[in-house]
Amino acid sequence: MTSIVDDFPIVGVGASAGGLEALREMFGGFNGRCGMAFVVIQHLDPTHESLMAQLIERYTSMPIKQAEGGETLARDHIYVIPPGNGLAVNGGVLELTEFTDPRGMRRPIDDFFESLAADRKDRAACVILSGTGGDGSRGLRSIREGGGVVVAQAPDTAAYDGMPAAAIGTGCVDIVSRPGEIVQALRNYFSRSEPSRDVFNDPANTSGYLDNLCAVLREAVGHDFSQYKRSTLNRRIARRMQVLGLTEARDYLDRLSNDGAECNALFRDLLINVTRFFRDSELFGTLNQQVIDPMVAEVRDGEEIRVWVPGCSSGEEAYSIAMMFAAAADAHGKRPYVQIFATDIDEAMLDVARSANYPLSVLSDIPNNYQTEFVIGGGDTF
Repeated sequence: MTSIVDDFPIVGVGASAGGLEALREMFGGFNGRCGMAFVVIQHLDPTHESLMAQLIERYTSMPIKQAEGGETLARDHIYVIPPGNGLAVNGGVLELTEFTDPRGMRRPIDDFFESLAADRKDRAACVILSGTGGDGSRGLRSIREGGGVVVAQAPDTAAYDGMPAAAIGTGCVDIVSRPGEIVQALRNYFSRSEPSRDVFNDPANTSGYLDNLCAVLREAVGHDFSQYKRSTLNRRIARRMQVLGLTEARDYLDRLSNDGAECNALFRDLLINVTRFFRDSELFGTLNQQVIDPMVAEVRDGEEIRVWVPGCSSGEEAYSIAMMFAAAADAHGKRPYVQIFATDIDEAMLDVARSANYPLSVLSDIPNNYQTEFVIGGGDTF
């Protein structure tokens, strides 16, 4: 495996319907060297050649090419996905991947973002541009969890706002911007990454500012993070400072004390809402075989079973458990009274869970037999 020594940022850019216009504006809005590599993942017709690279190149001074696999990513270069294949990055090298899902169920943006997060961690960024559906909304969570930055096109500037709106709805987007301002925003973010990473290494900062920050946050959102792991607090606060362009702890404390929106942003950053249906399939299988199925097999009709799912985030794992209980009840011909209590401290994520409405791009996380029994489709969501 080839590896890049130079740890420059890599930006994954996801787009679909209306994406060409947004891509032109995004790359046309910046001149000069930005120090980043860009990989464009556009939904393409696999039966036709793509002219995407040629259509973008007139709007940027950066070299641009359609990926063939095996390219070592370079600063100030743009790489475009080819039709009929997915892309992954491994050690800073692009790899072509084969689709296993049928058309309409593929999620090349999610897949690339997840590989990018694993490969680049806090030197990764993702951008969601115009498009229908929700491709990218799962993968961006991986970028966020790894310490990277997440950007979405402002929905009111998108020809099709489905993808940007779905991304923003996850609560994991750091920057919402017009396309023409995105490259500069990313350049600003990564150019100030070094000073803010270690801003709380000074013991005085750690003992004083962190305690004060936790007190302000507790007053604003009603949750106490003073016993949270200090290293995690350091990273997440430094990340918010990086987004805001602040380098001094006292300046961020002042901002937090006077900005309720920033309190909520830090609160969401500390929670890291990363979830999916049947998130760890092996563990869910074990749970079903060793707990749910035997429990349902022995229960009497009408007998109550209560399940608590703490930290449920946007609800995918709670609904996964519900599907397993319903399937076990049908298999054993039983009718227990099953109550599932799903709780979380993030009200925004609970709103998503209560709606039980998810982007079609995550449907393949649900086993086919459960899809048939428990899923109701509806356009770009189910």
